[in-house]
Amino acid sequence: MARKLTVQNAVWNSLAVLLCLSGLALVVGLEVPAARAQTAQANPAPTFAPPPTTITTAPTTTPTAKPPAAKQTATAPTAPSAGAAPAVKQNSQPIASAPVPNPKPNASGATQTANALPTTNVVASANGGRMLNPYSDQPETKYIKYPVTSNGCKDARSPGKPYFVEFRSRGAQSFGHTFVLYGKLGEGNRFASYKVAGLHPKGDSAAYSMGLWFPVPAETGPSDGDVDEQFMTAHYCVTLTEAEYNRLVPYIKQLQSEHKTWHGTTYNCNSFGMDVAKFVGLDTPNPNASLPKDLIQKLAELNKHRARDTTAGLSSAAGGTQPVRR
Repeated sequence: MARKLTVQNAVWNSLAVLLCLSGLALVVGLEVPAARAQTAQANPAPTFAPPPTTITTAPTTTPTAKPPAAKQTATAPTAPSAGAAPAVKQNSQPIASAPVPNPKPNASGATQTANALPTTNVVASANGGRMLNPYSDQPETKYIKYPVTSNGCKDARSPGKPYFVEFRSRGAQSFGHTFVLYGKLGEGNRFASYKVAGLHPKGDSAAYSMGLWFPVPAETGPSDGDVDEQFMTAHYCVTLTEAEYNRLVPYIKQLQSEHKTWHGTTYNCNSFGMDVAKFVGLDTPNPNASLPKDLIQKLAELNKHRARDTTAGLSSAAGGTQPVRR
């Protein structure tokens, strides 16, 4: 009996111990999650979100009304054209220069040089006491201001030489122009008759511009400005016998028939004039190394104290020999 009671007491004691352990485990189980929750709230886990993007916007301000622009009283300067003279500086004396003829207007209003000009005696006709320029439609050059004279041949006159050829240059709205006058001397300071020959582009200023790069159609007669000495910049005269003149005229006509194009860097007005000069026995400068005015001045200087070469074209058979091209 005592042993049975001992066993029952042991069982009840074991149940009591298990019950206490269960209660303790329950209490512990409730307290641990609470402690973890408190720890999580106190120390939250870091997050790995992308860095924030800040967008900067321009501040919007109320625009203020701008004051009205002042009225312009001066015109904006424009770039000078290829042939325009340089502007004169303020408070300085202008440099005197030879005037230049204006190009002729065509039907569309564009400017152009004289074209379809005959190679004839270009003595201008009188109109109310004023001499008309037959090669210009411009008001500025409609009337000749200074008619052609023989003043440049005064020192070259010689007995037995009633004819002449004069090498001239004149101003232009580009580089200038070289041409020749040839004919018969007159009394005083005039020619009895004369003709004009010179190579120049045919058409308007566009033809001239293109001719600086490649050959363009040309004319070989007078052009605007040739018969008005207000535009002349240099000249050199040679007098001829009748026999010499009769050989020169066919040669000039030959040059006119051969040269139908003008090219600024190969064969141009300088080349044409120097071919004539070589034919009459003159020593000539390089035609492509000088502007027209300088070329004629060099021609005069080279032959100032030099007799003409009598073995040149004038002394050969009619028509002469071809001068060497430079």
